[in-house]
Amino acid sequence: VKIGYYDQQLSGVDPKLDGVEAARPLDNPDITPGTIRNWLAKFGVKGELAVQKVGAMSGGEKSKVALTKLALTFPNVLILDEPTNHLDLWARQSLEEALLRFNGTILFVSHDRYFIDQVAKSVLVFEPDRCYYYEGNYSAFQKFQESQRLESGSMSKPEKGKPAPSEPAPQENPDPPANENSKPKSKRKRQFPYRKVEDIEIEIAEREELKTELEAKMIDPKIQRDGEQTRLVLEEYEFTCQRLEELYEHWEEAVELN
Repeated sequence: VKIGYYDQQLSGVDPKLDGVEAARPLDNPDITPGTIRNWLAKFGVKGELAVQKVGAMSGGEKSKVALTKLALTFPNVLILDEPTNHLDLWARQSLEEALLRFNGTILFVSHDRYFIDQVAKSVLVFEPDRCYYYEGNYSAFQKFQESQRLESGSMSKPEKGKPAPSEPAPQENPDPPANENSKPKSKRKRQFPYRKVEDIEIEIAEREELKTELEAKMIDPKIQRDGEQTRLVLEEYEFTCQRLEELYEHWEEAVELN
């Protein structure tokens, strides 16, 4: 087993080195600069950018160098921590295609649901009181959760032909609560998996930023002249808007129930 690890802090690339040397894998020091540059080009790091100091690169460019270094280790197990962070639309698409062609095992953490749906074949679910494995992508998992909620709700209903349990008659003069300022507990049922409010807010900010980026791409003449790129941008924009709606609903629920 040969494991390749990508961390979102990009600690594996030295900011003092140029792109070519930073992408050189430690276990393959004899690889030629030309080979490294060819691999960097596959991730969109070309020309003068390839010999620029990593410390002067943008977050997206550093991510591409880190992914190149990972690819050059030729692992058969990949562990990826938020691999789409900082990547532009083209780089995300290229990463998805590369991972779909990968013949080994991939274990990754991501808040990018579109990326998860495209790449993941199973989901490892962590909840406050349990952890379990689901065979299928994230969309299939959400449908499964919804069916479980509906089934649970139907089981709680009284059987047909049987009266519901009788409730005590209301008192004419009910006693006031011990603390008049106390709020009744919410009867709202959780519709989304448990998640911290702060984590949801972080993803909302990231999605809003991505939405702005996609809106700029939609009016870019170069993209408008490319039918396939236009389709991809519109598809991701629609997905991002849908995801934002879900996130705001999830945030409201988390604020109320967490």
